[in-house]
Amino acid sequence: MANMSALAPDIVRDGFAYQGQLLADVGNFNRHPRASEAELTALLRPDKSSKTTSQKDQVGHWYVAQLKHYGLPQTKDKNAAKIRLLDALNTGKLKVPADVRKLETALKKEYNAAIRKARAEAKAKTPVADTAPTTPAKKRKRDEKDDSGRDATAASARKTKEAEPAKKKTQATPVAPAKKKAQATPAKPAKTKPQATPAKPRTVATPQKKKTAASDPKKPTSDSKKGVYFLTIPNIANEWRALAATPKSFKILLCPDGDRLWGSYTFGPFSGVFLIDEGPRDETFRFVWRGTDTSDPTKVKFATGLGDMHFLDARQIAGTFYNLYDYRTSFEGKVASGARHCPRDALSFQNEWDDYATTNNWFGRPSIKVPQGERRPIGQFAKNPALSALKPDEPRYLPVDTPEDTPPKGQQEQKIKEEPDSPSGDSQPTPADTTARRTSYVQPTDGFYSNSLSVTRPGHEPVDIGQITGIYDIRCLQLEDDFLETQNNLMLRLNRDPRSSKCWASFDWGPFSGVIQMNPGPASYSPHPVTLGWRARDLLTDRIRFGRGCNGKMVFPKPGAIEGTLFGLYGEAIEFWGERRTGPRNCGRAPNSFQEDWDSYPSQVYGPPSQSGSDDGELYDQNGNLNPRGRFSELLKRNQSG
Repeated sequence: MANMSALAPDIVRDGFAYQGQLLADVGNFNRHPRASEAELTALLRPDKSSKTTSQKDQVGHWYVAQLKHYGLPQTKDKNAAKIRLLDALNTGKLKVPADVRKLETALKKEYNAAIRKARAEAKAKTPVADTAPTTPAKKRKRDEKDDSGRDATAASARKTKEAEPAKKKTQATPVAPAKKKAQATPAKPAKTKPQATPAKPRTVATPQKKKTAASDPKKPTSDSKKGVYFLTIPNIANEWRALAATPKSFKILLCPDGDRLWGSYTFGPFSGVFLIDEGPRDETFRFVWRGTDTSDPTKVKFATGLGDMHFLDARQIAGTFYNLYDYRTSFEGKVASGARHCPRDALSFQNEWDDYATTNNWFGRPSIKVPQGERRPIGQFAKNPALSALKPDEPRYLPVDTPEDTPPKGQQEQKIKEEPDSPSGDSQPTPADTTARRTSYVQPTDGFYSNSLSVTRPGHEPVDIGQITGIYDIRCLQLEDDFLETQNNLMLRLNRDPRSSKCWASFDWGPFSGVIQMNPGPASYSPHPVTLGWRARDLLTDRIRFGRGCNGKMVFPKPGAIEGTLFGLYGEAIEFWGERRTGPRNCGRAPNSFQEDWDSYPSQVYGPPSQSGSDDGELYDQNGNLNPRGRFSELLKRNQSG
């Protein structure tokens, strides 16, 4: 079995690998099996009274791997990992999660299948190598005295086949005359048996082909591609050298959504989303992208196009965006170390994708404008109904591929002036409507999607405060220093409810995830702070935090920029700041979803409102805090009894 395990490659998925046993991969090819509860107890709670020598302490990444095995919050610090494991031991929570068990079962099944396949291939190859010993096996039934003579004659017969006629005479001279009869008798079998023995491998070879045909490698699944990928992009790095000098400034996020794979890209002034709707062919994904281009400071440009992506191995990717910056914007990169995760959910990608479509009237698949001397990309691209399907009453927009399809600019303006909008419902759309373009521009006077004040002309009024809605890339030194996985990976979703004065935000920063409410929210861009309240779950202590002391402040000094402080979330206070991502005014969440999350935190502590007031009138919740629902229930009973 050990030899077979050496032939079968390890199965890697979701931060785990299987090679005869489940191994947790913590980066840099550091993989460790799961330690039993007894092993961890001996390391973390050694029995001082016993005379036996204590076990040798393990390396830091061994403890990090155990956190992953038992589904505990991740950390890169060795001491913090030991504390979390010890706390789980003391509280009886050291259990393997169900999803890890399920993954282990699936990987074991795939690994055993690979072992069986390797064994079958090895067995199919053995008859070819063992044809020589099979012929003497039949001869052993005869007298052993003739074995030596037959071996010599069989060897001479093989030599006579391979040698020239002149060499046949020289090979016949050393044979003794007394054995001529013995040579004559096996000469015929020597010719026939080598022909019969290859016939057996042929019969074995036919099922071998069937096995290989039936066991073609499966297409890579989308789940195994999830994660944050940091890239190198030569042509963009050469143009914007300051970005190239900043580590992890070019990145791609991949998020599976059933059979589809959503992605987002951040390439300096270029950002957006892309959709892979079909499974890969030969490790190649082909996608459609929609994004924002702020490379020209005088205008903001929206564009869409095609691209392809190759997964070189389990962690490395390479690909090309067509018509993004140059005709070909090639990239290559590697997934971030640690457990695979995506800081965005599939719904946020879908909402941003739809916003680009409705804002720019993008329907159907985009065309590729191929410069002279270049070749079109090969292969079939995404055929998602979201790209091609239109409602019956919607006009079908066709891309402008050639200059002949588009009338001169002067004629377009003239037709627009001569054909004003008609109130009749039977009027046909104007040529300006039917020749939709795949690239749209927002002039500086709008400033709708920009993060910079330079977009608005001097003397104009400040842009609407509603533009604060969006996704912000956040920096927080306290969290990034203590939780390495949060470096350049913090994000804040902010939404201003247009129906009220409330402003909502959500965050998922390392072990802290929660909701922020500003009521009222900001009325204009100002250096004056806006007070806020927050509710969150702390995975370090597995507690839900809300109420007294859970507050902070946030400042909106200019469009596209925020600064803030949260008191009591981690330490006394944490300070953060960030900038809004360019793109549509959407954060991927509706205001009512923030309200639902906000209301869910008390329900998780006190229970649903219908079950909150117990018969005993409990004044304290499970965390030891005063229970307002219990107190209200007790007061109500007293009033009714009085």
